[in-house]
Amino acid sequence: MKEPYTKAGKRGNVVYQRARYGQISYPYPVPPNPRTAAQRAIRGVFGAVSARWRTLTEAQRRLWCDAGKTRKTRRRLGQQWPMPGYNYYVQVNVARARRGLPPADVPPGRL
Repeated sequence: MKEPYTKAGKRGNVVYQRARYGQISYPYPVPPNPRTAAQRAIRGVFGAVSARWRTLTEAQRRLWCDAGKTRKTRRRLGQQWPMPGYNYYVQVNVARARRGLPPADVPPGRL
């Protein structure tokens, strides 16, 4: 199969792009991951909240999904969409965990 003249994007560890005078490629620069204590802590909180979502009943998940429809996401260029229930659950419970509060199994205001 013939290779296309112009490639764009990343393949393996090489990035291809079109430049002013033709095709260029360069090795993909791997971003550093400092792994600070604060970074590990917040990643642990996200992991714990995500694991707890999987233990919720279907009725509890439906409550989060319904509550998420009333919330809007913040997007670029002023566009907004209803928030998925899982994203709303993570948003609320990560904030609660950072304040030292227990996780909420139902959305705020639905008790």
